[in-house]
Amino acid sequence: MKSWPPFQGFLVLAALALLLIPTIRLTGGRPSSPPAVEFMAPESTDASKIAAHVTLRFAHAPERFTVLERGRPIWTHDIRTDGDAGQTEFDGTIMLRSDGGYADLAVAVVWPPGTPRTVVELDLLPDGAEGATRTAWGESEFTTNFSFPIE
Repeated sequence: MKSWPPFQGFLVLAALALLLIPTIRLTGGRPSSPPAVEFMAPESTDASKIAAHVTLRFAHAPERFTVLERGRPIWTHDIRTDGDAGQTEFDGTIMLRSDGGYADLAVAVVWPPGTPRTVVELDLLPDGAEGATRTAWGESEFTTNFSFPIE
């Protein structure tokens, strides 16, 4: 007995539709790009500041993170209070001191228990300077330092 070609096509389309359901559940409901938020460092007596666009990417969603410049927190985000559970990319604008020609940033991250060793990537694009990306690996509670040329 031979099979009817339109019936075979229907079976293939039905199988693809069944595979589409979990794919939509995995990818649906998340914004295509993270919301841009402006973050400002506390005012200091130093008048030489430069705006910089920052993007933080994580392989696994963190519980919270803090970006520090010279020991001062300039961006803090807590998933438990800010309601971004499952988000792995964050971006915004920060103000950096421009004296010295370098921005020295520290990133402190806390991941949920059971998260394997994972990666954090920091992109920095200062106004009027070339952008750069730094990557580091960590687990559980992790702090790392990055240095970027900004002039």
